[in-house]
Amino acid sequence: MKRLFFVLQIGLFIAFNFFLLLTGYQLAGSPSTMQRVGYGKPVYDLKEEFDPSLQSLSSVDKLMAFCDGLYMEKANNNIVTVDEIYPNIVSSVIRKRFYHGYSLYGFSNNYMAMMLSGFTIEGLSAIVVPDDILKYPYAACSQQSIVFMEILQQKGFPTRKVGFKGKNN
Repeated sequence: MKRLFFVLQIGLFIAFNFFLLLTGYQLAGSPSTMQRVGYGKPVYDLKEEFDPSLQSLSSVDKLMAFCDGLYMEKANNNIVTVDEIYPNIVSSVIRKRFYHGYSLYGFSNNYMAMMLSGFTIEGLSAIVVPDDILKYPYAACSQQSIVFMEILQQKGFPTRKVGFKGKNN
């Protein structure tokens, strides 16, 4: 019985300390300041095509409506098909919508992934939901392609994902 009580005390001690650790992360800053574990927030380098005025395109639906409008302007001026020009329009808008940098879930969004990514797999807390990616002005190329594929799929274009693996040295 004493052994069980001792094990329970140790378990409660560990749980309490874990709670304190999580509370400390939460109190240390907002999700935007706690967004990256050891990396710091990406800064725009003024070399990309980033256009801050496109930040209002904060969901897939808004981004798609904007691209639809650009397509209609071009289609009215020329005789082109959707297949010929729409993917190029979406690609151009996405390039201008983001600058490069990983957008990661913050502590309040996914504390477990954020905590584990600091100890195990880097990028575990990387955002992969298109509407969540669009909440940030920056996204990695893989995240930009997720948004791009989502729009093309909703428009009926066939898409596929290509993955690359390097050698483990």
